[in-house]
Amino acid sequence: MLKTKFFTSLDRVFPEQDWEWTERTTGAGTMLANERFSFQLGYRFDGPPSRIRVELEPDCGGITIRRAGRVPAEYVHPAWADDRYERTLPGLFPDPLLPLEEGNGLRVCSDGANALWIAVEGEELIRNGDLAKDSGKPAVLPIRIRFWEEGGEGERLLAGAEYELTVLPCRLPEQKTVFTQWFHGDCLALRYGVSALSEEWWALAERYVSCAAKNGVNMILTPVFTPPLDTPVGKERLTVQLVEVKREAEGAPWSFGFGHLRRWIRMCSACGIRYFEISHLFSQWGAACAPKIEAETETGRRRVFGWETGADDPAYADFLDAFLPCLADFLKEEGVWERCFFHVSDEPSENQLGSYKRSNEILRKHIGERPVMDAISDLSFYEKGLIDLPVCAADHIGPFLEKGVRPLFAYYCCAQSTGVSNRFLGMPSVRNRSIGIQIYCNRVEGFLHWGYNYWLTPGSAGLLDPYAITDCMKTFPAGDAFSVYPGQEGPVESIRQAVFYEALQDVRLLQLLEEREGRAAVEKLLENWRWKDFPDCPDDPADFWRLREKLLEEVCKFFTFSSSVIFEKEVDNK
Repeated sequence: MLKTKFFTSLDRVFPEQDWEWTERTTGAGTMLANERFSFQLGYRFDGPPSRIRVELEPDCGGITIRRAGRVPAEYVHPAWADDRYERTLPGLFPDPLLPLEEGNGLRVCSDGANALWIAVEGEELIRNGDLAKDSGKPAVLPIRIRFWEEGGEGERLLAGAEYELTVLPCRLPEQKTVFTQWFHGDCLALRYGVSALSEEWWALAERYVSCAAKNGVNMILTPVFTPPLDTPVGKERLTVQLVEVKREAEGAPWSFGFGHLRRWIRMCSACGIRYFEISHLFSQWGAACAPKIEAETETGRRRVFGWETGADDPAYADFLDAFLPCLADFLKEEGVWERCFFHVSDEPSENQLGSYKRSNEILRKHIGERPVMDAISDLSFYEKGLIDLPVCAADHIGPFLEKGVRPLFAYYCCAQSTGVSNRFLGMPSVRNRSIGIQIYCNRVEGFLHWGYNYWLTPGSAGLLDPYAITDCMKTFPAGDAFSVYPGQEGPVESIRQAVFYEALQDVRLLQLLEEREGRAAVEKLLENWRWKDFPDCPDDPADFWRLREKLLEEVCKFFTFSSSVIFEKEVDNK
């Protein structure tokens, strides 16, 4: 027996949970014409292990159906965290969005509740002619899902479900929020057993960058040299260095090759990336040392700078004086100079102001008006003119907002576990999605996250399997270090990644309303939403769905049709 139930994208279907199930179920939702809209069909199978077939109508490129796989999580709830997590104990969590088997096959057994994740790409439906373009009226897209038992005597229908999706004839504006999620090229090389910058590596990198761009990433960490991130003193990560460095003899001038960097920029641009953040030119947490840099020398390829090189070493300053003008000329030739951002050191603290200032001065000699951006929590770096674009932790952003700092980015990582939005596996999905409304309400221009695909053990010492270890061996809360899983030939997206992209779409929805009605009108719509500030977030997805319905009702006022019929259908799904 197989029974089903519809869920929203903010629900999570855990194996032990119990609901009222039916053999036939219906649901409804509403989206804008170019939105990505996701929902889930939960299912429970009671019977011997079997392979069944999932039938999707319409069977078109704009609708995808995947299985919400489960991963274990041990470090779920930090000891100092708040009590508003969905789960606080180790267990199995739905997260990787796995493809169905060939022929839409699905393996089932009596393993509790599971879910299928259905994503509807409005833009692709319009492009393929499956949705009318600019009709001026809502379109209704019926989506039918059926489960068929496969057997030697033909197929038997086990269960069916119908979802009625209303598509409003209105488009979200282009994404203005800058979003970077750090790309770790060494993880691709290690996981897939290929050499960094080999043809196999480039093919993988393109797939992963394309996936990132599809999910809202429009700025990418660009490893001109191996990024000095999450590397203990004296240790090093696998070299991923896009700039070729050469020196024919000690004391001879440096020369640089930009072939790999040119390929990177053009590949990323073709995937949809607009902005490039040049990797950090000094070590993490204070700019004490140079990053690892390798060069071709008279004795072969070797490391010429690294932990043994102090940030104030004249030899490294001379190197940067040679390198940075050449880099600037190249980036200008490529036409991306005005879209490049520079890093000094990641997450410096107040007692490292001196070393950061010295390093900053070396960089600024050569980059002119291009902005320096770094993750900081201390306002003094900005007040002293050391950072043009502060990237502030969500739980320390208050003083920056009070000072009216602009431009301003926000970020969160493993430390932001109390009272703020994040994407840990233990948190409810609505806590992940709430960041979008906060970005809009606080006029934050961008968001940074450190782990797109960090699949390494603590200190980047070795590779781990993210399907088996989601907490970096109990170092970071589960779900902090990566948003994609490694598939056989490319990335496997996650529920957390999909929900964060929905948050970016929420920013665009609010910007659409602002374009039509003005900022004050949008703020009026949000006046009863209690979670506008970063140090807070909702726990109940029903609160979010009520707000979304209110916002879409406002969108309907742009047209002559009534919103009442549209939203009455959705009541049972929230």
